[in-house]
Amino acid sequence: MLDALFKPRAIAIIGASNNPYSIGNIVIRNLLEYKFQGPIFPINPKGGHIQCLKAYKSILEVPDDIDLVNISVQYKLIPAVIEDCGRKGVKFAIEACQPPPWVGEMLAMPPGEPCLVLRRQTQSMGRVASVAAMWHPASRYQFTGSF
Repeated sequence: MLDALFKPRAIAIIGASNNPYSIGNIVIRNLLEYKFQGPIFPINPKGGHIQCLKAYKSILEVPDDIDLVNISVQYKLIPAVIEDCGRKGVKFAIEACQPPPWVGEMLAMPPGEPCLVLRRQTQSMGRVASVAAMWHPASRYQFTGSF
């Protein structure tokens, strides 16, 4: 059940970029450096190529099944990204983005909004892992989600 999280067969990086200092770029570089054995799918709305890999404009365009997604986009885009991941059948997602400004200031949040976001995420996908779940190299499986 957790193999898709800890031993993924295919990984997509939503928010991949050619900027060498971006989280998405660093994650791809680490996957290549650790010689991840499965396909790596960079997702960027511009398409093209990122680090010698074909980039797709949307996760919905990826032709293969995807076990794990690394999400490195603005927090405002997370609900729509999670919905697309759910439609694609992604099993797990790691959010590696800057937290929204209301984290730590929950009283300033409109009533019920955090629950709404969590409900949308869990309805569209089976599981959403937190960023803290993956920041270690799993060298035995030639996979790392760290940056």
